[in-house]
Amino acid sequence: MGMFDVTVKLANLAAPGRTEEISLLVDTGATLSWIPRATLEKLGVQAFSRLPFTLADGHRLERDTTAVLMIIDGRKGAVQVAFGEAGEEAVLGATSLEGLGFLVDPIAQKLVPRDLRQLRVAHSSDSGQFLRDEFNRWAEAGRGEGMEQEHLPITLPVLEKMRLAPTDNVLDLGCGAGWLSRRLAKLVPEGRVVGMDISDEMIRHARRSSVDFDNLMFVAGALPPVGKSACRSDASFLRRRMGGTLSGRRIQERRARTHR
Repeated sequence: MGMFDVTVKLANLAAPGRTEEISLLVDTGATLSWIPRATLEKLGVQAFSRLPFTLADGHRLERDTTAVLMIIDGRKGAVQVAFGEAGEEAVLGATSLEGLGFLVDPIAQKLVPRDLRQLRVAHSSDSGQFLRDEFNRWAEAGRGEGMEQEHLPITLPVLEKMRLAPTDNVLDLGCGAGWLSRRLAKLVPEGRVVGMDISDEMIRHARRSSVDFDNLMFVAGALPPVGKSACRSDASFLRRRMGGTLSGRRIQERRARTHR
């Protein structure tokens, strides 16, 4: 959601004069940038490793990777990228953004350069407040209610694999405005669903839209570590809010994990 395209210049590290310009879809949920194989072959770069990637449905695949010089708005650096195959979306992933020092503004749909001071803040004890303020702005802009349309094609297959029983208790971490929590509550009529989000404004939106549910509640707070030892619910659903999807074969490096 909130994805947009940016123009990126790529160069061969061993021969910087060989360059290619390409439009990439910003996808902070993708670990590596995904560059079409044809573009990388034009640069004359060779694969130096083959790494595994996990799809949202649990399946795994492997892709060749290499390193290139990436230039965005005058900032440049060496980044690791994956060879995208035919039909797969070309994306700008999280490691490239972090390496070049960019934050993503999902509302203005642009990349924002960050300096070292901002990096320290992002890793300090104030990072929770930073995230809370950011997602509160999302809620005030009405972005929470629009998540269902963008995420539903990915979410439905995951819900099927969860195989929820009517009496299950479910923890929905990063619930946003609660659209998925309400779907989950219908699937567990004799159980309970708890939606949790760091954004108190998102939680207020969720509560207003969920007054007809007796088995659903929402809690504002920081998200705890997720794991079988950390969750006492029968199932948990975790979403990384700032992310996207690779089209074609619908490769998703993230988006949902279930714990049974």
